[in-house]
Amino acid sequence: MKILAKYDIRGIQKFIFRTKKLGEIRRVQDIPEKIIFEAFRNTVSEICSLCMDKNCTDEEWTTTLQKQGIDILDRAGGNAYILYDCDNAQELYETISKKMAFYILKKTYSLELVYTCVECTDNFFEDYENLNAELGKLKSQMPSACHMGAFPICRCDSDTLLPIVGRIQYRNENGDVTDIRDFSEESRLKTEFDSALLKNREDTQIDNYIQNKGVDSHIAIIHIDGNNMGQRINEVLKTANYDNIKEKFVSIKVRDRFAEVCKKMEQLTETYITEVILPHTNKKRKDVHLVYAIIQAGDDITYITRADIALSFTRKFIELVSKEYMLDNTDDAKYLISACAGIAFIDSHFPFSDGYDLAEKCCASAKSRAKANKSESGYIGNWIDFEICEHISNVDLTSNRKLYAAVGNTILCKKPYCIRHDMYANDFFDFDRFEKKLQSLIAEKPLMNRSRIKDFREAYVAGEEFVRILKNASESRGYLKNGNISFYDDITTENGKTIRYASYYDAIEIMDLYTEFSVKSESEEG
Repeated sequence: MKILAKYDIRGIQKFIFRTKKLGEIRRVQDIPEKIIFEAFRNTVSEICSLCMDKNCTDEEWTTTLQKQGIDILDRAGGNAYILYDCDNAQELYETISKKMAFYILKKTYSLELVYTCVECTDNFFEDYENLNAELGKLKSQMPSACHMGAFPICRCDSDTLLPIVGRIQYRNENGDVTDIRDFSEESRLKTEFDSALLKNREDTQIDNYIQNKGVDSHIAIIHIDGNNMGQRINEVLKTANYDNIKEKFVSIKVRDRFAEVCKKMEQLTETYITEVILPHTNKKRKDVHLVYAIIQAGDDITYITRADIALSFTRKFIELVSKEYMLDNTDDAKYLISACAGIAFIDSHFPFSDGYDLAEKCCASAKSRAKANKSESGYIGNWIDFEICEHISNVDLTSNRKLYAAVGNTILCKKPYCIRHDMYANDFFDFDRFEKKLQSLIAEKPLMNRSRIKDFREAYVAGEEFVRILKNASESRGYLKNGNISFYDDITTENGKTIRYASYYDAIEIMDLYTEFSVKSESEEG
């Protein structure tokens, strides 16, 4: 009897973001993946009486498991596919799963293990789809429960709101105590998995990413996500069977490709700081904070950046990742990666979780337009959406867009925008065209002076007649350098309806938060 099982961790996002320390978020993001494997390894060793050295290699461990009729097909991102192929497969699966769930609960207090299985047939992909459907149904039916809380008489950890169980001393390289922190069991777990947290705290204050302290307190949170990665991975697995499934999983390189692009962006950022920023300032390198990678989990990427480079930085990331292929050793265009991004421009004192939520919603908005405008070949393009949030009460993207959606027959907000690609481009919502408009407003010799440009934004809100009057007045007085420009873009839909957009509205809105992120010696193209 063969049993195909899937294990998944719930509560990962809350677990990772339940801290005020950006450095801790970045360093503990891999804990869910590690904890599920640790739980499995310890449980199997106990049940099957395996005396395995903790330092044994993955290959040695895999060989030992296979002798027990257990095979780990794939594990990544807090989930795992495991094949039980032995006489007591069902009983072994149930025993291991229950003990794993208890182990994870006891270890983390907040993460939950969800698991299910199907009996194997001769059709792996059919089994795989049934397994995922069963797990999805199970997760939808499970209530969100807090298994551990604090009594009123307990002191609580301010990050997790769980009872304090001990105290950590942070020391510098000389061994001197630099800080003392009370911790809960969850906090203890995070330090166990990363000894760097016990030493010194990384300088990751959000305020470091403000461009002009005391003048503009905006920072940007960027969320990037691959398009239809799960569905496209399923397409690859359709041809798999139980003999070659492990090789199929290994051939899927989505995680590696995004990691490679993250590395290239780090190199570009260093070059930008060296070539563009430092030569024009009196700052030292350690005082320049531009980009901080918070989450790098497969195709799910999150950055905090200085607000003015966010748009250009995101565009460069997407241009690079959309040249990559999701499968190893292939140049088949159907395996090209595409991605969408959302950017939240927020005040540095906003709760990070609210800013992240807004960036996620912008990314979802970009994905929605991307899927509605995919190419004839089925390729989903690369799109960017962004939102400036001036007040904590305005983090709801949907209500904001409805409030400023249209004036008369004109839609003010034209975003999201499409980043041009060999496989797909959208001329009407083209990011290049938007960026050229934006650059014309902030150039050394701009389209018109800043106060006049801002007047046009107010005129857009007042209505088309006010825009016409302001344009005529600007032309007659010589304020408008190019009188032939159009302040509106029209598009005709398939049913013959004409939709009008305010072509400069988005550019005027973001003009104070834009600097081109580029360097003279960009060598990553090769």
